[in-house]
Parts: sequence; C-alpha cells; structure tokens
Amino acid sequence: MTILFEEFVQPDAEQVEPLRTALKAFNESAIGEYGATTIMVAAHGDDGKLLGAVHGWLQFGWLYVNMLWVDDAQRRRRIGTTLLERIEAFAAARGVCRSRLATSDFQPGYALYRRRGYETYATIPIMPDEAGVDSHVEYLMWKHWSVDAPGAGRETGR
Repeated sequence: MTILFEEFVQPDAEQVEPLRTALKAFNESAIGEYGATTIMVAAHGDDGKLLGAVHGWLQFGWLYVNMLWVDDAQRRRRIGTTLLERIEAFAAARGVCRSRLATSDFQPGYALYRRRGYETYATIPIMPDEAGVDSHVEYLMWKHWSVDAPGAGRETGR
C-alpha cells in the first residue's frame, strides 16, 4: 500500500470533519458516548450593543471557558466578573463543579480569573520573534468549587 501525505493551510470543514468523526468514534469506544453542551452569557446595553460575553461548553464533567470579552469602555464595572459568575452558576446547576481555561499575559482576563479563584497549573511560552525568543506566556488555569455551596460557582476551596 502506498501512503500519501498532504498538508493543508486553512483546511475547510469538509477536510476536518473526517478527522473529528474518527477521533470521536475512537474516544467513545473507550469512554462511551459523549457530547458537549455549548453555552454563552452575554451583556447588552439599553441600546442592544454587546458590552461583553463569555462562551464555553460543558463536557466530561468540566466547564470549558472558551472566550470571555468585555468592551474596553465597560471595564471595571464588574461585567466580566458577573459573566463568569453566571456561566459558572449555569454549570453548577447541572452538577459541574470545576472549570478550565487558557489566557495570556497580554490579556486583562488573567487578573480577573485569579480574583475569581482560578489557579495556574501550567505556563507555556508563546509568540517567538525572529530570533526565536518568546515574548509572552499562556496560562492554563482551573478552578474547583462545591456544587452544594450557597452561591455555587464561587470558589469554596478544594
């Protein structure tokens, strides 16, 4: 049998889907059927303008926080904190008591996540320049809370 290899730049969904399908079938043969519930919480002004939002999903007993954004002009108004509290409460109401995410040192979310009880479990250097020197760090973070605690979604310690 001859094996041919191809490289793709910006592969489209039709090229990626067979890989996703095969990997999911392999994983499900080991751990059973799984799926993800995608969730999002958004904050809008009276005029309907998006002021901030958080997007993620519930899978494997985790809340995966994928993206959190707050408009620059709206920072320091607890919008990010409230978005995070609400998505964590959504997860807690479904029995999920842990969350994970990734952020970088140049993103303002790092301080927010630390205030909300997230711990860094790994740092990865990123963004090498022409000389190969990394100029930034990505933080992999996680948090665990008690689902039964009042205000579930707030850190209660491990």
